[in-house]
Amino acid sequence: MDQKNIRFTSQILDLLEKRFHVDLNREEVKELFLRHLHNLNIRAQTGGFIKKPMKESIRQISPTIYEMAIVMAVEYKKNFQVLLPEDEIAFFAIHISSWIDQSNALNQKLKTLLVCPAYLNFQSDLLQTLSTRFADELYIPHVASSEQSGMDDGYDLVVSTIPLSTVSSQKVISLSPIWTPYTQQALSKKILKIKERKKGEMIRNHFFEYFQEPFFSVVRKTSKEALLHQMCARFNEKEIVASDFEKSVLEREKACSTAFGGFAIPHPLVSSARETKVSVALCPEGVLWNNEQKVYAVFLLAINEVDKRVFLNVYEPLVSLLSDEEFMTRLSAQTDFHAFSSLLIHKIK
Repeated sequence: MDQKNIRFTSQILDLLEKRFHVDLNREEVKELFLRHLHNLNIRAQTGGFIKKPMKESIRQISPTIYEMAIVMAVEYKKNFQVLLPEDEIAFFAIHISSWIDQSNALNQKLKTLLVCPAYLNFQSDLLQTLSTRFADELYIPHVASSEQSGMDDGYDLVVSTIPLSTVSSQKVISLSPIWTPYTQQALSKKILKIKERKKGEMIRNHFFEYFQEPFFSVVRKTSKEALLHQMCARFNEKEIVASDFEKSVLEREKACSTAFGGFAIPHPLVSSARETKVSVALCPEGVLWNNEQKVYAVFLLAINEVDKRVFLNVYEPLVSLLSDEEFMTRLSAQTDFHAFSSLLIHKIK
């Protein structure tokens, strides 16, 4: 087996664990990656690269996973002197997604309390059903037979077969102890709703920590390069970032565009900012980002290593929020920080 491939595999999996807090450094993942790397090297030698593996849908649905793929592509270029096309980067992302699904590394389970009287085996049967059908969604550390004050503290979801008077309706779902297709559907909808609310809470809780008026601007006619230089310079003026910040931002942009439809989220390859901040530039007339693609809002990220884990939980909900074209049109038309922040916060309530 090629020793260079083995060294690169260990190096890249260690790097992903450090930067993204995911545990991929397992033997089965190493074997799968080595196989992919071997085939990729053959494609690189022959020029027969993968074509169109749903790049845009992958970027929209899983921006963090796609970011991992970008890191892999950058490191591949450093080690093998081959610049990978974006379709190969997307293929990296598909592999990463499958590895993460196998390990549940990014799966955010809801801490769940089951409330069900312990008679006729209803409690044990329902617990078994929930644990089987929603194994990837719910973590159920405790079961209660009756209602108690404050019983929902620390729980994301309360599944109950009896009426509850002290638990927030946002948390609770009332189910029959007899399982039906409707029960499955209703609980699935409730889980999705709670997860979306938790994502919104994450953005709201950190909004004014990351988004601040000195780093907000409305820009008329400009170019991508000039705008990035201006936004990076503002971070430099406030001593938020090191002097090589702009260089790293441009290097990341060169590897693969950070534009998502009508907005862009440029950022450096490494989280090395002194503070975590988001610089926002609204561009009502649009800025040409990639030859033909115009963006109407730019969110430049400066991420501190300590805040990285929290910010990763904000990044995907932010991309999802901004992917609403109608909302993005309204947002890019705002003229000051107060109007911008009010509209964004209202949207995530």
